[in-house]
Amino acid sequence: MAGLLNVDVTKVDATAKYNPGALYRPKGESDQEEFVYVKHNAGSNAVTVVAGFLAYFLGAGTSTPEMYEVTADYASATTYVTLTDLPAGFYQSVPGDGEFCWLQTKGPNRVAMLSANDIAQGSLIQPDTSANGQVKAYASGVVVVASAKAADVGTVQAIGTALINIPTI
Repeated sequence: MAGLLNVDVTKVDATAKYNPGALYRPKGESDQEEFVYVKHNAGSNAVTVVAGFLAYFLGAGTSTPEMYEVTADYASATTYVTLTDLPAGFYQSVPGDGEFCWLQTKGPNRVAMLSANDIAQGSLIQPDTSANGQVKAYASGVVVVASAKAADVGTVQAIGTALINIPTI
């Protein structure tokens, strides 16, 4: 089966255009880049997504999420997932509840990431469990989602300054 071609990873779909879990690896700009197609769930706290937010997989629990259903609501993700900090990727757009979109899982970040603290060049980056969708400099014992190629500016890890590396399932 041929791979996907010329996909607009910033597009949001009201209904699934691809199978959730579909992978897209664009050619040309960076052969390292990878994106996964998912269904967005606002979560129990109805978190509004910002492009660049980190998404988490929902797991089995009080609801029955679909495969590749994600949220930026950390509290909802950890309510349903027995493993904490289970990142899915970084939003490339601003989907509404129940809409479909692309998350970046590998390569130089195409969208600025939000961070609650300073991240120095060369630092590992982890989810910030105290701020929905945000990241912070690595402390310990938590999954690494990226590494900083350059220091962040204030609370923003600018486009192309982090190298994302989140395993796809």
